[in-house]
Amino acid sequence: KEHVQKIADLLLADVVRRVHAQGVGLEIAADVRNRLAQDGFDPSFGARPLKREIQRRLETPLATALLSGQFPKGAFIRAVLRGDDVTFEEVGTSASKRTALATA
Repeated sequence: KEHVQKIADLLLADVVRRVHAQGVGLEIAADVRNRLAQDGFDPSFGARPLKREIQRRLETPLATALLSGQFPKGAFIRAVLRGDDVTFEEVGTSASKRTALATA
């Protein structure tokens, strides 16, 4: 199962990179990472269902929110867990987060 968490981290890092390429910052909370890894693991299939779980619960809803204009270009979004659902909240701009990280 620890391998599943590492695989999940790699897949989620790819999602963050792709979203960043669209001009939007994304942070995925630890509880979201853990839940996706847990729900995407199947004892008989291992981590194979994980990519579909990430697409279904994170990528598709985020793409819908971005395409609908819910978050402007340059926004910094945090994916958080509310109950069993992954939700998104704007926590600033990508530029302000990069500046804060650079000065920390």
